[in-house]
Amino acid sequence: MKHLFSIIAFLFCSIAQAQPRLVKVLGQLTNSNVAQWVDSSERLLTYNTQGLPNQQIVNYINGGVWQPNSKEISTYNTLGQITTNDIYNWDFNTSSWPTTAAVSTNYQYNTAAAIETINWFYSSNSLTVKDTFIYNTSNQLVEKQNLYTKLLYSYNTSGELTETIMQRYVGANWVDYLRTTHTYTAGVLTSEIEEYWDDKSASWQTNFRYTYTYNSDGTLDVLLKEHLDISTWHNYERHLYFYTTSTGITKINNNIFAIYPNPSTGVFTIADNYGTTNTTLTVYDLAGRQVAQPTIANGSIDLTGIEKGFYLLQLQTNAGTQVSKIKIE
Repeated sequence: MKHLFSIIAFLFCSIAQAQPRLVKVLGQLTNSNVAQWVDSSERLLTYNTQGLPNQQIVNYINGGVWQPNSKEISTYNTLGQITTNDIYNWDFNTSSWPTTAAVSTNYQYNTAAAIETINWFYSSNSLTVKDTFIYNTSNQLVEKQNLYTKLLYSYNTSGELTETIMQRYVGANWVDYLRTTHTYTAGVLTSEIEEYWDDKSASWQTNFRYTYTYNSDGTLDVLLKEHLDISTWHNYERHLYFYTTSTGITKINNNIFAIYPNPSTGVFTIADNYGTTNTTLTVYDLAGRQVAQPTIANGSIDLTGIEKGFYLLQLQTNAGTQVSKIKIE
């Protein structure tokens, strides 16, 4: 398995921090015969004018030649939230992309702007699968479930994801299947241990280890996957991350301003961390409708005339674009 969750999680993290844009992920497998890494897959990303990935093409090595395998097309709303994702599988008979997606997904959000459901439609058998997301009072994802699998998430006091457990529905019960433990250094994900549940010993057995290394600018450099053989770790797979620093489209950077208190009764302090100029503010409700265009006066904005609830505050500046969720109570 390509540890796709980590790739996508990192991708959106890098966008949010306005770092160099991820354009390629190169997958390599170890060749034990010659003790070297061999290219096996590549994921190529392109972006829309919002600075969000709207196309990903996956190629695999076939007979020493890169061969298309799958393509993902994503769309977003004006707030930068993903709304649809379509997956197309390369047609080897016609050597072309089909017009009908093999898998189509659409995303629904709750009033706190968090994903509430994902609906998956598989065209080959007209099957629809619905993922439901459950959050705690801190708006942390604690459970994701469909008819077949369930994911349970645990966090530490710093709000970092520390454990993920996957369960399968067997008979009339949910049973443990996989467990991943996440480790951080100074708030940065550095390693993960993946275990599987062994029915015979009725215990967790270590399976894989993932190690993350980063570039000096904080972007992910290498994701190494190792397999545990008795008591020795062996290289299994790795992903190399490639970036471009080209500009010309809006980048999302949620570190330009500090916004506090949040929630508030309507008055928010806007602290500029970058010394920006030409700031334009727009407030949207969670349906994407514009509700206000406030201006900063004496370091704050006044939204007391807006109904109580959650909103998204977009701040456009010469340093980039910041989108922050705020609450008026």
